[in-house]
Amino acid sequence: MPGILWAVIKSAVQADPVYPVGTPHHITLQFGVEREDWEHLIGTELTVEAIAHCHNERVQAIAVVLPVWCPRQNAYPHITVSWVPDANPVESNQMLATWHHRKKVSYPVQTVIEWLEWEKIE
Repeated sequence: MPGILWAVIKSAVQADPVYPVGTPHHITLQFGVEREDWEHLIGTELTVEAIAHCHNERVQAIAVVLPVWCPRQNAYPHITVSWVPDANPVESNQMLATWHHRKKVSYPVQTVIEWLEWEKIE
């Protein structure tokens, strides 16, 4: 069954929410993929580097740099931090590809790679 391979946040992120909805939770690595193709990475601890706090009028995210060995499907890996009530967290992808406020930062974020099946997504 297809699902999401993601890096779940295990350490505190250094970003206060700009908007009222959301909690930093994960970095999406791969989506719509089969678990058996990524089984060898599940449970792997991963340190990423936060490089910028970003937001527009709808969403807020932390841009991150993944290690070169780490799979990625998004052009702009990130942690969505917060969003306005009528926004969707996935809007972070578009925000990072277009104009947005950006403040450079540099700090590590500890994560662990986990799997989530589609049927468990609400």
